[in-house]
Amino acid sequence: MSELKETLKTIRVQTIVTAIMFVVIGILFIVFPEESLRMLCYIAGAIMIFLGVCRLVLYVLELASERRSTSLVSGVMLLVFGIVFVANPGVIVGLFTLIFGLVMILDGIEKLQDAINGAMAKDDGWWVDLVTACVILILGLVVLICNTSEWVMVFAGVSLIIDGVLDFIGAVYYTSRARKAAKNSRSDFIDI
Repeated sequence: MSELKETLKTIRVQTIVTAIMFVVIGILFIVFPEESLRMLCYIAGAIMIFLGVCRLVLYVLELASERRSTSLVSGVMLLVFGIVFVANPGVIVGLFTLIFGLVMILDGIEKLQDAINGAMAKDDGWWVDLVTACVILILGLVVLICNTSEWVMVFAGVSLIIDGVLDFIGAVYYTSRARKAAKNSRSDFIDI
């Protein structure tokens, strides 16, 4: 049981840290849309590399515990995009809309997979992931359709803030459900 508790704590912390990073980057995009795009390519690249490595480590840990994981694809994608952002920020400025929209869509697909898994497991909260997935998928599609970099930067900032807030709400929601389940079963099964 201790291993499960540690894994759940790790997932919760990773989700909350990612959510906070998304909100902070989103605010920067809104405040400094055009001027900071090149500078933010370096920052975003470093963050994506870090998150990609975290997701790959999480995948290896989950693989060792014989559980299904959605971290491999997103970890590799984040790592690759991060390296490209750091190595070629000038090219990224031109491709930002495409890459950002695809990352948002990837995140939405991952959340949709979580919703499907939750529904199949008859989890009462599966709909939270479904709503989050739909919002993120729509935002990703809108970013792909837009073509003005300043407007896209502001919209990307708003999208990141919404994504971060929804991720944070999801982490808090599932943490409270796990604590309630542990309390109801009168065990220390899950205490995160």
